[in-house]
Amino acid sequence: MKKILLTLFSSFIFVNGFSQTQKPELVDLIKELQISKLENHNFQMAWWIPTIYWEVSTQNSPSTTPEQINTIKEIVDDYSIFAIIDGTTSFVGIESNNIENLFITTINKSIYKPLTNEEINPKTLTLINVLKPIIESMIGDTGKSMKFYFFKNKDENNNKIIDETKQGEFTLTLNNQDFKWKLPLSSLVPKKECPVDKELLSGNWIYCPWHGKKLKQTSNK
Repeated sequence: MKKILLTLFSSFIFVNGFSQTQKPELVDLIKELQISKLENHNFQMAWWIPTIYWEVSTQNSPSTTPEQINTIKEIVDDYSIFAIIDGTTSFVGIESNNIENLFITTINKSIYKPLTNEEINPKTLTLINVLKPIIESMIGDTGKSMKFYFFKNKDENNNKIIDETKQGEFTLTLNNQDFKWKLPLSSLVPKKECPVDKELLSGNWIYCPWHGKKLKQTSNK
């Protein structure tokens, strides 16, 4: 398990630390998944880790097998997982703030609060417990400030509550700060073409923001 997770997180964790050797689709995906805010000395980061992340980050990796990745996907698929940092920065590092207010609001205004450990599959908790020291060894004190939270992501019909591939949006509220994701994630869908100047634009846009025309579907990302 540790070897697989090391493959998943062997590159720099944060967006501004990406190396030139990483696959463009992985870089684009993580840029969409991570949202950070810095106000005065207060740093907040919300990193959404959907099921598709585990698949994209291991594409063409010689150290993992499809069976191993499928096993991880089965373990995490029932949940929306977030890695959260909320802390006060100084020259000695980050001092964690108390997280007193954390919830998700879906597009239909349903609200979900984090699950307790008793509500989470023990295999999923084990996966994250193995992951934590790997992150800490990569990014030091910042990694120690990172906390993982799990939210229910299957409804009574076993459909995803938040689906990264379908039209929609959701908001994570962290200590009264909102972090919003619009779906589908543009890195997962083909780009669309403006009918006026043929420019390729984000696949989750409906209209060209410059010409106001409805974008055309394309077959290429």
